[in-house]
Amino acid sequence: MIPSEQGGRQNSFTFLRLMLAMMVLFGHAYILGGFGADPLTTWSLGQTSANELAVQGFFILSGFLLSQSLANQPSLVRFAVRRFFRIMPAFWANLLVCALVIVPALFAYLCPGELTYRESITAGPCNALGFIFNNAFLYIRQWNIMPLFLHNAHPFAVNGSLWSLFYEALCYAVLALAAGAGWLHRRVFVLVAFAVLFVPCAIYVFWHFPSLRPTTPLCTILDFAFHPAGTRIALAFVAGVAAYRLTGGKVAWNGKHFLLCLFLLALSGTFGGFGIVWPFAWTYVLLSLAYRLPFGKLDRLGDVSYGVYLYAFVIQQCLYTLGGHRLGIALYVLVSAVLSVALGALSWVLVEKPAIALGQAVLKVRWRRATVCFSNPCPPRTSPSWTP
Repeated sequence: MIPSEQGGRQNSFTFLRLMLAMMVLFGHAYILGGFGADPLTTWSLGQTSANELAVQGFFILSGFLLSQSLANQPSLVRFAVRRFFRIMPAFWANLLVCALVIVPALFAYLCPGELTYRESITAGPCNALGFIFNNAFLYIRQWNIMPLFLHNAHPFAVNGSLWSLFYEALCYAVLALAAGAGWLHRRVFVLVAFAVLFVPCAIYVFWHFPSLRPTTPLCTILDFAFHPAGTRIALAFVAGVAAYRLTGGKVAWNGKHFLLCLFLLALSGTFGGFGIVWPFAWTYVLLSLAYRLPFGKLDRLGDVSYGVYLYAFVIQQCLYTLGGHRLGIALYVLVSAVLSVALGALSWVLVEKPAIALGQAVLKVRWRRATVCFSNPCPPRTSPSWTP
């Protein structure tokens, strides 16, 4: 789990992550509810959107905080165990809830008495059980559970938000490899990595070179993570890592710099060049707010942002199927936000918090065994301890 305090100083990272999850929900509401483009997309003339900017914000914060985590505790085993227990149990629980609870409930509502529970999760080639097994290792290979959501405004996915988790895990793996090789401690290496990812985005502002055709998983990964026409999450993650290396994790508040960054974001969003500005300005705005906003006590209530992110998309798809979009965008957003926070809170209490505690217990057991082994070394064995 990402710590809520850094160097004894209270921060608002938990609050910011929740706000970013709400930004994703807000942006998706326009897409999934059939309301057209969200206000940020319209204002920026398609340069960005609410959900895209929020996802980039998530990756910026992750890059910053995980660099801090590796600096404070450079054990790659600890890093891997903590990341696994933070992401995977809640992700698997989401797959199970979507496939084994939400899908049968929708079938029972839409086709009362026509399908048994077993038929509702096994019927057809793109069924609910396939949704679980095909997506169990983060890379999403099955988006639909037919015929659900076929007539929705966005009929192509049960839970489109899950796409980013594979790329998040990929960033974690690359960061761990860089730390293991000793590159993470070299400021020059981090800045060069940022420059390599930033230059294509700067060029793309003036020349829209084509994307790769998503015919293979590798092309899809390159388009989403690296291509300037995609979400550019690799650049966002490295921006967070670079910010940590440049500041040592000590981001000082400067009101003039903060206002300047907001002005540059607004100016580039209105007149163009947003792709050049956001890696610097958006990173500075988020990290400044993390240490300036007075919401550090929110950590005591738990971090529900991950659960909100996991469940908001499928909730909004269900609301559309049930006619919730007819209430208008304001109520559609409000209802989906309330339900998402409720499920996010349940995810935190029932899955995420116990999983984090289990991860800590695993690390403690491993540490105790290592301590015993070093203090009481076992005598060398001359013969195998097993019998055939």
